[in-house]
Amino acid sequence: MTPKYWLFLALAASAAQADALRCGNALIATGDSQSELVAKCGSPLDREDKLETRTDNDGNQQTVKIGEILTIDMGKGQFMQRVTVVNGLITAIENGARHD
Repeated sequence: MTPKYWLFLALAASAAQADALRCGNALIATGDSQSELVAKCGSPLDREDKLETRTDNDGNQQTVKIGEILTIDMGKGQFMQRVTVVNGLITAIENGARHD
């Protein structure tokens, strides 16, 4: 196998791991519930609405709330985690700003 192939596999594996976070001994991943997140990681530092613009058959646009983005403080020197929740389930986990 070529070095490029191995690099691709390594990048693909790291991308898959981006959708999980560890709170103490607990692991939270996409597909877990919002209540599980709060039970294992505590209350979010911040909440913002996840909005989506939809267009109806007449061409009218409307912005609707489809979920929330929760900011979880992971502690000093760590990246905060931005957790997207839709219909009560975690759909994405991303690094946010680093906590000072």
